[in-house]
Amino acid sequence: MLEKIRTLNPDYQIHELDDSFKEYGQIIKQDMQEAIAYASTYQNINAYDTSVQALEEMPCMQALINDVYGYLDVMAGVVTGKNEVLNGLEYHQCSETIIAVTDYILAIGKRQDMVGNDYDIEKCELFYVPKGTVVELYATTLHYTPITVKDSFKTI
Repeated sequence: MLEKIRTLNPDYQIHELDDSFKEYGQIIKQDMQEAIAYASTYQNINAYDTSVQALEEMPCMQALINDVYGYLDVMAGVVTGKNEVLNGLEYHQCSETIIAVTDYILAIGKRQDMVGNDYDIEKCELFYVPKGTVVELYATTLHYTPITVKDSFKTI
């Protein structure tokens, strides 16, 4: 799939989640199939459901929350939609974990490269994230809505 995406987008360098991703976050090896199956039932509309109790209570999600956030209270929600543009970036004061319900492209940058509230979008890097992948983005990582690979995207 990645080679096809690269062929269709020759003006962009799209990375795999390899060693170059380490400065932005880490890949978490954990089985999240139960949560992915649940989120797969969501409609393909532009929506962000910030807290889904059924997800938050799943044993696989509780294990992930405990491993990554050390038993802190964490919200787990579903983001769905279509996105083909990069028109903004955000960051958080702590890490954010994203579970790929579908394949998507992640556009990320370094908070350290900001000048005041400005960021040169040319510094962004693009990473292909395949379905089933769990990534933790560090608090220093700029990111935003996933970029659609096929039809729409879904993430937890």
